[in-house]
Amino acid sequence: KAFGYTAQQTLDYTQSLYEGKLVTYPRTDSQFLSDDMAQTALDVAKLSNTYFGFGISHTPDISKIINNSKVSGHHAIIPTSGIATADLSSLPSGEKNILTLIATKLICATAPAHKYEAVKLTGICNGTEFTATGRTVLEMGWKAYAKQTDKKNEEKSLPAVSEGQTFTVAASKGEHFTSPPKPYTEDTLLSAMERAGNEDYDEDTEKKGLGTPATRAATIEALVKNGYVERVGKQLRATDKGKELITVVPDEVKSPKLTAQWETRLQQVEHGDYSEVSFMQDIERFVKAMCSNYGAKDESVSLASQYHEPIGKCPKCGGDIIGGKYGFYCKVKCGMSVGNVYGVKLSSAQVKYLLNGKSTSIFTKGRRSVIYPEIEETTYKGRTYFQWKAVWDKK
Repeated sequence: KAFGYTAQQTLDYTQSLYEGKLVTYPRTDSQFLSDDMAQTALDVAKLSNTYFGFGISHTPDISKIINNSKVSGHHAIIPTSGIATADLSSLPSGEKNILTLIATKLICATAPAHKYEAVKLTGICNGTEFTATGRTVLEMGWKAYAKQTDKKNEEKSLPAVSEGQTFTVAASKGEHFTSPPKPYTEDTLLSAMERAGNEDYDEDTEKKGLGTPATRAATIEALVKNGYVERVGKQLRATDKGKELITVVPDEVKSPKLTAQWETRLQQVEHGDYSEVSFMQDIERFVKAMCSNYGAKDESVSLASQYHEPIGKCPKCGGDIIGGKYGFYCKVKCGMSVGNVYGVKLSSAQVKYLLNGKSTSIFTKGRRSVIYPEIEETTYKGRTYFQWKAVWDKK
């Protein structure tokens, strides 16, 4: 996220660093080290301070990251003592950035706490309560070393006020619109995969979520390669092919509960509490049941059939508005661009809003645009087109 790399790029860079003996084993989701790593971690933290110029004056508190009970398989990724002898300046920029990030995480994890004073201010205006919150940083702690990767803005501090104090304030009225959930990025999708179905797992299950650190990046790449997901800038969006697949896949297969059940069984097999033969028999029965229940292909379950279902009437000519591969359009083809604004494809919900006389909004080129249910006329190469009125939000 900090450098805009895809999950696969990040894994590839980290794997290269591992092969160069500059970081420990990368395919792990552990955030802790085992007891026998304490001295090594302390030495590496001091080396990281020297070779990456963090400028720490405290002694790293390694005890914060030591926990045997939370280390399964492989411990957390940290730099190795190899950084002391390697020519770090000759590393490719991608590897150098990832190595710096790994070193930064180690320094932050063993640094003093970030301390602040949180303030909540309550004021009353004409009998209505208004609140404001703010923070005053007392000690930067670990955040002093995370500035290069932590780009979140700090909460503003509030001015000094006393109880009972009165003010003359200015008031303004604004218009706001709800926005749909943002599409996934590599970072948010990986987080969602890690958390998926966690409420369905037993407390003792070691591996949770969908996939592992070694397979999640490859899973995303496979979805893109096979045309189920496409990259739009930093966003990951389901294609029509992907949406159709999800439409026809049985709910049992799509549910994270299935993964949770299988992971629990595999853990029982590993610990000798369940036989491998029984587990494979369970899988065989499951597959047979799926084939029996869903063996016949239902041609009626297809997004293609949904494309031609009208969702409203064209505001220009009164013709039917239908969906197609490239968005929504007027069936009469009167020149009204119903489903796109500034090159951004509108969702069916947004198109319906506009057709029902309601405004909506989009984000493009880093700015928010408000779209109004009004028609504007434009001319391009001698041909007249019609589109929704869109105005850049000046806020």
